[in-house]
Amino acid sequence: MGKVWIAFERDSGVVPWLIRKFTGFKYNHVLFLYESADWKAVWTSESVSKQGVRSVPLLPHRTVHEKFLLKFDVWPDLQLCQGLITSPYDFPSLLMQAIKITLVSLFRVRLAWGGVVLKGLNCSEWIGRVLQGRFPVEYEFPQWVTPKDVYGLMLRRTDDFEKEEGSPIP
Repeated sequence: MGKVWIAFERDSGVVPWLIRKFTGFKYNHVLFLYESADWKAVWTSESVSKQGVRSVPLLPHRTVHEKFLLKFDVWPDLQLCQGLITSPYDFPSLLMQAIKITLVSLFRVRLAWGGVVLKGLNCSEWIGRVLQGRFPVEYEFPQWVTPKDVYGLMLRRTDDFEKEEGSPIP
Protein backbone atom coordinates (compact mmCIF):
# COMPACT_ATOMS: atom_id res chain seq x y z
CA MET A 1 0.00 0.00 0.00
CA GLY A 2 1.08 3.59 -0.67
CA LYS A 3 1.77 6.41 1.71
CA VAL A 4 -1.00 7.98 3.76
CA TRP A 5 -0.96 11.49 5.19
CA ILE A 6 -3.24 13.56 7.38
CA ALA A 7 -3.44 17.03 5.87
CA PHE A 8 -4.86 20.41 6.87
CA GLU A 9 -6.58 23.05 4.76
CA ARG A 10 -7.79 26.58 5.38
CA ASP A 11 -10.84 27.45 3.29
CA SER A 12 -12.49 30.83 2.80
CA GLY A 13 -16.09 31.60 3.64
CA VAL A 14 -18.28 32.17 6.67
CA VAL A 15 -18.53 28.56 7.89
CA PRO A 16 -14.75 27.88 7.67
CA TRP A 17 -14.12 31.18 9.47
CA LEU A 18 -16.57 30.21 12.23
CA ILE A 19 -14.88 26.81 12.61
CA ARG A 20 -11.50 28.50 12.99
CA LYS A 21 -12.96 31.03 15.42
CA PHE A 22 -14.68 28.40 17.60
CA THR A 23 -11.69 26.06 17.68
CA GLY A 24 -9.01 28.76 17.97
CA PHE A 25 -7.04 26.97 15.27
CA LYS A 26 -5.57 28.18 11.98
CA TYR A 27 -7.10 25.37 9.87
CA ASN A 28 -10.74 24.44 9.44
CA HIS A 29 -10.49 21.19 7.46
CA VAL A 30 -8.59 17.94 7.99
CA LEU A 31 -8.43 15.00 5.60
CA PHE A 32 -6.58 11.83 4.67
CA LEU A 33 -4.40 11.89 1.56
CA TYR A 34 -3.20 8.64 0.08
CA GLU A 35 -1.34 7.39 -2.94
CA SER A 36 -3.49 5.34 -5.26
CA ALA A 37 -1.48 2.67 -7.04
CA ASP A 38 -4.40 1.95 -9.34
CA TRP A 39 -4.93 5.54 -10.47
CA LYS A 40 -1.34 6.85 -10.15
CA ALA A 41 -2.52 9.89 -8.26
CA VAL A 42 -3.07 11.27 -4.76
CA TRP A 43 -6.62 10.85 -3.47
CA THR A 44 -8.45 12.27 -0.48
CA SER A 45 -10.67 10.53 2.02
CA GLU A 46 -12.69 13.19 3.78
CA SER A 47 -16.06 14.34 5.01
CA VAL A 48 -17.44 17.17 2.92
CA SER A 49 -20.54 19.31 3.32
CA LYS A 50 -23.55 18.01 1.34
CA GLN A 51 -21.51 15.04 0.01
CA GLY A 52 -20.69 13.03 3.12
CA VAL A 53 -17.58 10.93 3.56
CA ARG A 54 -16.02 10.25 0.18
CA SER A 55 -12.81 9.34 -1.61
CA VAL A 56 -11.91 11.42 -4.66
CA PRO A 57 -8.74 12.50 -6.48
CA LEU A 58 -6.97 15.50 -4.99
CA LEU A 59 -7.76 18.36 -7.33
CA PRO A 60 -4.89 20.65 -8.37
CA HIS A 61 -6.60 23.85 -7.16
CA ARG A 62 -6.70 22.65 -3.54
CA THR A 63 -4.10 23.99 -1.13
CA VAL A 64 -2.81 21.65 1.54
CA HIS A 65 -1.05 23.81 4.13
CA GLU A 66 0.46 21.11 6.34
CA LYS A 67 0.61 17.36 6.22
CA PHE A 68 1.84 14.52 8.41
CA LEU A 69 2.92 11.13 7.11
CA LEU A 70 1.48 8.20 9.04
CA LYS A 71 4.33 5.89 10.08
CA PHE A 72 1.97 2.99 10.75
CA ASP A 73 -0.35 0.96 8.57
CA VAL A 74 -3.70 2.74 8.73
CA TRP A 75 -5.30 0.66 5.95
CA PRO A 76 -6.90 -1.92 8.29
CA ASP A 77 -8.52 0.94 10.25
CA LEU A 78 -9.71 2.61 7.05
CA GLN A 79 -11.21 -0.69 5.90
CA LEU A 80 -13.02 -1.10 9.24
CA CYS A 81 -14.58 2.34 8.70
CA GLN A 82 -15.64 1.73 5.09
CA GLY A 83 -19.24 1.50 6.26
CA LEU A 84 -19.05 5.22 7.02
CA ILE A 85 -18.23 6.13 3.41
CA THR A 86 -21.11 8.21 2.06
CA SER A 87 -22.30 8.87 5.63
CA PRO A 88 -24.00 12.24 5.63
CA TYR A 89 -22.32 15.44 6.72
CA ASP A 90 -24.56 17.98 8.31
CA PHE A 91 -24.40 21.39 9.88
CA PRO A 92 -26.29 20.44 13.07
CA SER A 93 -23.27 18.32 14.01
CA LEU A 94 -21.05 21.38 13.59
CA LEU A 95 -23.44 23.40 15.74
CA MET A 96 -23.35 20.77 18.49
CA GLN A 97 -19.56 20.76 18.31
CA ALA A 98 -19.48 24.57 18.48
CA ILE A 99 -21.64 24.49 21.64
CA LYS A 100 -19.33 21.91 23.19
CA ILE A 101 -16.19 23.90 22.33
CA THR A 102 -17.75 27.08 23.71
CA LEU A 103 -18.75 25.42 27.00
CA VAL A 104 -15.31 23.87 27.42
CA SER A 105 -13.46 27.09 26.65
CA LEU A 106 -15.70 29.34 28.77
CA PHE A 107 -16.15 27.09 31.79
CA ARG A 108 -13.09 24.81 31.53
CA VAL A 109 -15.37 21.79 31.79
CA ARG A 110 -14.55 18.38 30.32
CA LEU A 111 -17.73 17.11 28.76
CA ALA A 112 -18.09 13.37 28.23
CA TRP A 113 -21.12 12.92 26.03
CA GLY A 114 -20.04 9.54 24.79
CA GLY A 115 -23.53 8.30 24.16
CA VAL A 116 -24.50 11.23 21.93
CA VAL A 117 -24.48 10.20 18.30
CA LEU A 118 -25.01 12.91 15.73
CA LYS A 119 -26.57 12.04 12.42
CA GLY A 120 -23.62 13.25 10.34
CA LEU A 121 -19.86 13.10 10.37
CA ASN A 122 -17.67 16.17 10.17
CA CYS A 123 -14.11 16.07 8.83
CA SER A 124 -12.28 15.68 12.14
CA GLU A 125 -14.76 13.06 13.38
CA TRP A 126 -13.96 10.97 10.27
CA ILE A 127 -10.24 11.12 11.18
CA GLY A 128 -11.05 10.34 14.82
CA ARG A 129 -13.20 7.32 13.95
CA VAL A 130 -10.53 5.85 11.70
CA LEU A 131 -7.76 6.38 14.28
CA GLN A 132 -9.87 5.40 17.29
CA GLY A 133 -8.58 1.82 17.32
CA ARG A 134 -4.95 2.95 17.52
CA PHE A 135 -5.52 5.90 19.87
CA PRO A 136 -8.50 4.85 22.04
CA VAL A 137 -7.77 7.31 24.86
CA GLU A 138 -7.30 10.35 22.63
CA TYR A 139 -10.32 9.51 20.48
CA GLU A 140 -12.62 7.99 23.08
CA PHE A 141 -15.35 10.31 21.79
CA PRO A 142 -14.53 10.94 18.11
CA GLN A 143 -17.68 13.00 17.62
CA TRP A 144 -16.02 15.81 19.66
CA VAL A 145 -12.64 15.78 17.92
CA THR A 146 -11.62 19.05 16.22
CA PRO A 147 -8.90 19.70 13.62
CA LYS A 148 -6.89 21.29 16.45
CA ASP A 149 -7.12 18.04 18.47
CA VAL A 150 -5.88 16.00 15.49
CA TYR A 151 -2.98 18.40 14.95
CA GLY A 152 -2.02 18.27 18.65
CA LEU A 153 -2.01 14.47 18.65
CA MET A 154 0.35 14.39 15.69
CA LEU A 155 2.76 16.83 17.34
CA ARG A 156 2.79 14.73 20.53
CA ARG A 157 3.09 11.30 18.86
CA THR A 158 6.23 11.72 16.76
CA ASP A 159 6.72 7.94 16.72
CA ASP A 160 3.47 7.63 14.76
CA PHE A 161 3.47 10.80 12.61
CA GLU A 162 6.12 12.69 10.68
CA LYS A 163 5.58 16.25 9.55
CA GLU A 164 6.40 16.79 5.87
CA GLU A 165 6.91 19.97 3.92
CA GLY A 166 5.94 20.77 0.38
CA SER A 167 3.29 19.51 -1.98
CA PRO A 168 1.45 16.30 -1.07
CA ILE A 169 1.65 15.15 -4.67
CA PRO A 170 4.70 12.88 -5.04
